[in-house]
Amino acid sequence: MKKLVFLFSIGCLYGADLRVDLSQAGKKVSPNQFGLFLEEINHAGDGGLYAELVRNGSFSEATILEAWSPVQTGSARVNAFFDTTNPLNAAKARSLRVEISSGTAERAGISNEGYWGIAVKKGESYEFSTYARAAAGFDGPLTVALEGKDGALYGQAQITGLKTAWSVVSASIQSSTTDPAARLTITANRNATFWLNVVSLRPGKDIFRADLVQKLDIVMQGKDALQTAIKMKADYFEAMAYLNLLWRQQALLETDPVKAQEDIAQADAVRNKAVEIIKQKKAQQAGGKSS
Repeated sequence: MKKLVFLFSIGCLYGADLRVDLSQAGKKVSPNQFGLFLEEINHAGDGGLYAELVRNGSFSEATILEAWSPVQTGSARVNAFFDTTNPLNAAKARSLRVEISSGTAERAGISNEGYWGIAVKKGESYEFSTYARAAAGFDGPLTVALEGKDGALYGQAQITGLKTAWSVVSASIQSSTTDPAARLTITANRNATFWLNVVSLRPGKDIFRADLVQKLDIVMQGKDALQTAIKMKADYFEAMAYLNLLWRQQALLETDPVKAQEDIAQADAVRNKAVEIIKQKKAQQAGGKSS
């Protein structure tokens, strides 16, 4: 048999060759091996599994104001920039300083576009929170709003009582419209200087998306049904195979790494038991044929 070799020439600055020899078998891969590849490039975590709707809320994603834009109406103006003086803490050393100039009660401030838009639904409430502090002489109000790209107002809340020291402020905003590409705005209609960090907007108070929490509940129900079936038939290896997969799915959804490892151990135990039962059945069948 002729040796078959694929040669790929990769054109790049330095040049490289990739050689694949199909005449030689590689390492054997276990049929029980599987997993999940999650790469935080296209917002699979932030903007995906994580329920947070604000992008770059801690102003650490880039050296520029990624996902944030100025909001200015009429003659009102805003100047927003990073500030490392008087940080929130050592881990959140860079905050956003917002300076608003408005002598005619016209609003100015900043907006966040989220992850390709903030998806809001009619009638649902969204929980806003942020660490904030203000220069002396300004204690609010700040208007926090959900808006369309054209500036249409979907819902808003007022935040007052800002202090010169860092403190958490929060508000609930109910959307009057369904829009997959809304934006969050934080504005004032008077002269103001304030600082923000860890800006957050979530659909409820759960850390993870509601559909994933529901998925975990479905996994638990499936496990209960399979465990009941195994109690009724101790050698039900088909049910064990599915139970093994559900234990692993539960581990993927688990937020506690210790519990996730415990789930994997349970999956391994169930899988090993199923494999042992299959071996016993094959041995019994082989014994019956030889007799």
